[in-house]
Amino acid sequence: SSRVIEIQERLTERALELLNFPRDDVPRFLLDVGCGSGISTRRVLKRYSGICVACEGLDPSKEMIRVANAKNRDTRATYTVGNIENCDEMYKKDTFDCVVTVYTLRNFADSQLAIWQMMRVLKPGGKLVVVDAFPPKIRLAKMILKFWLEYIMPIVALIFIREKKDRKAYKYLSKSIQNAKYTPETFV
Repeated sequence: SSRVIEIQERLTERALELLNFPRDDVPRFLLDVGCGSGISTRRVLKRYSGICVACEGLDPSKEMIRVANAKNRDTRATYTVGNIENCDEMYKKDTFDCVVTVYTLRNFADSQLAIWQMMRVLKPGGKLVVVDAFPPKIRLAKMILKFWLEYIMPIVALIFIREKKDRKAYKYLSKSIQNAKYTPETFV
């Protein structure tokens, strides 16, 4: 699990470079959609320590919000149970300077509605940052990915991951990538 988190943090950090918030006193508001345990939210706050950035994490799982709150030590972060697809009551139009979603897009019941809602709550000129993985289109690449996810990753998980529950995350990741209903082109 720590290796998965490390990889997620590195990819998230690269994506967060796109935000490029200036170091000034202007308040910035960020929404982390599908925040889970708050990893991405904490990365934003660490990257932008010392400037006026407030983050709200949104996740449909009460348990994940509980974990995010338990791990959070920064008063600039809040966590809310909710679903971006049904957020009309929660967030007004043009609320956030940035919306981030990390490895969640393929899990939404209606990803296009989720993207539309993310765009709705963005201020004009705001940034939407999506980090995710989708199955490749090329047949050979798809076969290699399937082999890697179904045969190699479980072995790696057995070797490096002690907790059985953490190994389940790899199985879920494999299935969610291979069964993704959308491709990146769906949203372009």
